[in-house]
Amino acid sequence: MGAFRAAVFLVLIGSAGQSGPDPGALLKEADRLAWLRAWSAAEPHFLQAQKLFAARGDERSALYAEVSAFRGALPRMAVPAASARLADYLEHPLLQSDDRLRLRVLIIKGETDQDLDPTLAADSWREALTVAEALGDAAWANRARGELGLVAFLQGDVGGAVVGLGQALKVAQSNGDVSSVVRWLTLFGHGYVQLGRAEEALAFYDRALAAASAVPEIQFPVMTHVGRSNALIRLGRLDEADGVLAKAGEVAARSNALGYQAQLLSQRGAIANQRGQPAEAVARFGEALALARQAGANRLIAEIALESARVQRQQKDIAGAERVLREGLNVARRMEEHYLLPRLLAATADLEASRRRFTAADGLLDEASDILQGLFTTTSSPWAQSRLVSGMDEVFLTRIRLEGARGQDAARMFAAIEDARGRSLLELLANRPLASQTRPAAMREGERRISNLQRRLFQTANAAARGRLLDQIFAAEEQLAPVTTAFFDGARRSTARSAPSLTRVQRSLQADEVFVEFALANPHSYAVVVTRDSPRRSGASCRCL
Repeated sequence: MGAFRAAVFLVLIGSAGQSGPDPGALLKEADRLAWLRAWSAAEPHFLQAQKLFAARGDERSALYAEVSAFRGALPRMAVPAASARLADYLEHPLLQSDDRLRLRVLIIKGETDQDLDPTLAADSWREALTVAEALGDAAWANRARGELGLVAFLQGDVGGAVVGLGQALKVAQSNGDVSSVVRWLTLFGHGYVQLGRAEEALAFYDRALAAASAVPEIQFPVMTHVGRSNALIRLGRLDEADGVLAKAGEVAARSNALGYQAQLLSQRGAIANQRGQPAEAVARFGEALALARQAGANRLIAEIALESARVQRQQKDIAGAERVLREGLNVARRMEEHYLLPRLLAATADLEASRRRFTAADGLLDEASDILQGLFTTTSSPWAQSRLVSGMDEVFLTRIRLEGARGQDAARMFAAIEDARGRSLLELLANRPLASQTRPAAMREGERRISNLQRRLFQTANAAARGRLLDQIFAAEEQLAPVTTAFFDGARRSTARSAPSLTRVQRSLQADEVFVEFALANPHSYAVVVTRDSPRRSGASCRCL
């Protein structure tokens, strides 16, 4: 009897052990979803598998599940911090010998770095292609080629992008890689919209939606729906665009896809504003913000805040505009948003200037300028630089409006105009693109240090502290210069550059010469008139045109 009880006990123990979730099965399902680019849906499976593998002492499988879950969490994370963490993963001892594990991290880093700098993304995708080919993984090798085509476009090589993406698209269609077909057809649609060929873009979006409809997990591609609505907006078909987004929003609501609902509502808010319905636009932006908060879609919160505040200011709702801008600023700081934070700072400064809070506006614009200046030290692709220059333009125009509102200080207005006229071009000329080579360890370490300093710059509102951080960034660039010489076409900027002073311009003028500099801004345009011996303040005057 005792033996029988013992046997039953052992059977029960064995059954209990077998009744728990199988980490291998969880991982298989998560990988299936990840292949479909449904990373958010795959994240909980990866997390559960990671815990089970760790409990079993399977370090390799636990690490694979951990880094894969990391990709699902990416929309909630600060991109620079995520990129740095992925770089740390690549240094892990297991990744030096396990190509499959290394491939997964390279894929995630390539996708992450496209939001930072395409040159960094290209490094990851090139290595991913090499590793995939070594593994005999033709499907992932083709994806890497397609993503390298996208990177080529972001770097200004349109011809290379069309060839690379086009060839990868054909392969994806032949091997049944539906999520890549949807993604790349959508990107072609985006490209045609940017080229002003919106009617042709619609054909690409329709093909993408048709392909997606065959796979339940991806039959709601929000990027495609938003792109299609943008094409319709370009064609002046606002009602149709709004209808497309409304229908897509219903699907998102049934799926409880909060982030998608927020993105679609935000787009509908922009359409309402274009229709001359600002109250409806603000209401939709408000709904979108609430959904984005629920979804933890921090980057989307910052984007919506910027658009909502613009409409609220037009409606004279200054308090409401300030409220959403402050929320956007807080989120953008946490997310270390390279492109959104300077724009939010400029928008908040413009609002402060409208209240004649000139000192506060000055501080916000100084912070935005410092951030952009710090980012230019390591940004090498034309696409990323153009986005920074766009941010600079908003900062400089806000500075010009601030000086116009402040009064008749010609020296300050001249400095603002000179910055706006020359700084962006100077930055583009002074920084040379990285060559496509494998960077040595010393260079990677130096870049990591600069990246960490830049991240601290995002979190620092104190002007003196920002100045010290900028000095450290420039010093780090100087230390790195000998290592990076072979990777640049020429010397990079290692010290700060400043615009010429008004006094210096005056001294260069002859008695019969007049220097006039214009700034075309909204709602007022300005001119600074400089003579050598003018009786006016600083030999110049500033007036509204």
